[in-house]
Amino acid sequence: MKALLHLQLKHTMLGTGTADGTLQTFLEWCAKRGIQQGHLAVRNQDGRGRSLQARARFQPEELILEVPAHAILAEGRASSYQASHWTLGIAHRLLEEDCLGEDSAFAPYVQLLLEGEPHEDSEASLPGIAGLMARQRRTRKTAQLEELRRAAPKHVPHRVERALHAVDTRTVYSRPAQACALVPFFDFANHSAYPNARWTMESDRVLRLFASSHIDIDDEVTIFYDSHPNARLLLTYGFVLPGDGPHRCVDLEVTSVSQEDSGSGVQLQVLADGSLRRRAALVPLLRGLTDEELAEHLVKQASAELLQWQQLQLVDPQLVLLCNMTIEVLGSFVRRLESWLQDPEGKLLTALGPQEVLDTHSSDASQDDQADAMAS
Repeated sequence: MKALLHLQLKHTMLGTGTADGTLQTFLEWCAKRGIQQGHLAVRNQDGRGRSLQARARFQPEELILEVPAHAILAEGRASSYQASHWTLGIAHRLLEEDCLGEDSAFAPYVQLLLEGEPHEDSEASLPGIAGLMARQRRTRKTAQLEELRRAAPKHVPHRVERALHAVDTRTVYSRPAQACALVPFFDFANHSAYPNARWTMESDRVLRLFASSHIDIDDEVTIFYDSHPNARLLLTYGFVLPGDGPHRCVDLEVTSVSQEDSGSGVQLQVLADGSLRRRAALVPLLRGLTDEELAEHLVKQASAELLQWQQLQLVDPQLVLLCNMTIEVLGSFVRRLESWLQDPEGKLLTALGPQEVLDTHSSDASQDDQADAMAS
């Protein structure tokens, strides 16, 4: 992980149907637990669920919110359960607190987290890498639910699934604090490609939210979750962003032209204008091919996936938004390639993006670049 802080926090519709009294009880609990958020309000927004709204003006680097360590829910209770993954460890802790009922020090927060319907996966039938990731995620979730149900046999399946969903989508990870945790009140913060706030959690395990730009009264306070493509945002956090930003790109799997290497391929990330984020990933495919042959192969593969997206019949607004964006991005990629094929002046790699220094004869360099691309 390149960043010191990594956020795994998903905007959900959690609590859209929750009674106002439950939210009020939770907010009163936050105050008792020492969560300093006097100049923030919780608001419901159409299509975005709950959000944080400024009730005062904030200057850059001004502290907006502080959540003390004792108010944060993480692993740590003595338990005979040895989780195979940290998400299951925190989910088990959440279920333990649920068993305590009103005796739990986190009762109002637990109640809020475990209300609502579990997330239903509807992305497994999508084309390309988006569908592949969705199916892999579903398989992993099924195995995790089975493990968690064995570890918490007294809980009804619905409650177990909701706990895993809450942890999987709302947990923050801080490398400096070496902590994975659920952070009350802070987890109402929505994602923006252009956020106005940033968060930290140091070794004291206190989460602090700072303004990163000027924030006016009634502005929504937003943070940045990750620079994933929209398909990954949907699978990981449950939403798709409109407009421009790092989310407006598409992961594309391209197989080898050679019959002998039919099982191998590379993963490309196509940007909104049809260029590639890392063109070095194409270097292995260039071996034994001319630039024109590779361009024709890329057109064929991208056009095939583009057709699959165009043939989808979707109703869900998030999937419709993802589909339309994917069609636009893949269309830009195909048009860029076809334009170069009509007038193949210069190298193909140059036509697919800004100038880079590439050594197509260095296998070590190309493999390093390809590994970076696959990990991004």
